[in-house]
Amino acid sequence: MFITHHILLLLPFFFLFLTPFFLFLILYFLFLILFFLFLILFFLFLILYFLILYFLFLILFLLFLILYLLFIILRFIFIILFRFFLFLFFLILFFPFIFFLFIIFLFTAIDSGLLTHKESLPVRSVVVGDVQRAGSEAAYRVGPLRCHGDNNFWNMVFFDKETSYLHFPTFRAELSADISFLFKTTASSGLAAVPLLSVTEEWVASTEVLFSFDVGNGPLEVRVRAPRPLDDDRWHHVRAERNVKEASLAVDALPVATREAPDDGHVRLQLNSLLFIGGTASRQKGFRGCIRALRLNGVTLDLEERASITPGVRPGCPGHCSSYGPLCRKQGRCVERPRGFSCDCGLSAYTGTFCHRGNTM
Repeated sequence: MFITHHILLLLPFFFLFLTPFFLFLILYFLFLILFFLFLILFFLFLILYFLILYFLFLILFLLFLILYLLFIILRFIFIILFRFFLFLFFLILFFPFIFFLFIIFLFTAIDSGLLTHKESLPVRSVVVGDVQRAGSEAAYRVGPLRCHGDNNFWNMVFFDKETSYLHFPTFRAELSADISFLFKTTASSGLAAVPLLSVTEEWVASTEVLFSFDVGNGPLEVRVRAPRPLDDDRWHHVRAERNVKEASLAVDALPVATREAPDDGHVRLQLNSLLFIGGTASRQKGFRGCIRALRLNGVTLDLEERASITPGVRPGCPGHCSSYGPLCRKQGRCVERPRGFSCDCGLSAYTGTFCHRGNTM
């Protein structure tokens, strides 16, 4: 009882002593809570601050980019407008002069050019139009002319014996075919080309060329008669064509002869053996003379290469001057060449390809 009584007596003193301590603890924890709240608010403020700065920077960057793009577009528009008005200014300034030059060119235009394809030759006429107006005039000038050789055109051979001939592989001619060549001879008759003895080109007289072929309905012949002999040692051009409807034969500039094919019967021409040029192995009398520029279905045959390995046939052709000698003018002398001719102007007072150009002192 005594101890309990003393404890009860001491309790007020004990609580009196501990009260400040508990108050201090309470204040301390309150301070900590306030401190952490302050820190949280501070960090929230910092985050909000940086977010506001980021969005402000982003907005400013976008505004700068938009302004820069507007500047580029306005600069481009300004350059285009400046050049357009500058062009317009010079056009207005020089328009009378340009119009004057155009009028001069329109009424004084000179047509000139080079004929680079033999298909454009010969030039048979020059037409000048718009000469009926008062005060209008025109003039034309030709030359100097210079012709270059064509290897295919001058690919030629000379058959010096009537028993000589060339042979090539046959060509396709079932439904259509064409053959062309130039020949020069002094013989009154001869044979040009025979494949399979089904297609024949020959001249049976000095003034007649015969084109004959047989597709199984019997021979079909096309003839061209010339007003002058063809054995004049000059070049003559022959072209023959055949299709399922007709056959034609042209010699030089003479009218073209044609024959229609029969309405019924065979139409295919079968060629299975070699193509003979100038004669055949079985025919004693062939062609004697020169053949050049032989084309079958648009393909030129290399006659000179085959002639170099064939007895009785020589590459080239003698006697070009008999055909082209008159082209050498003003006492110029024609000189034979293996693949053509040339003009020797040594005895002439003129120069040039054909001794046609006067010397200037």
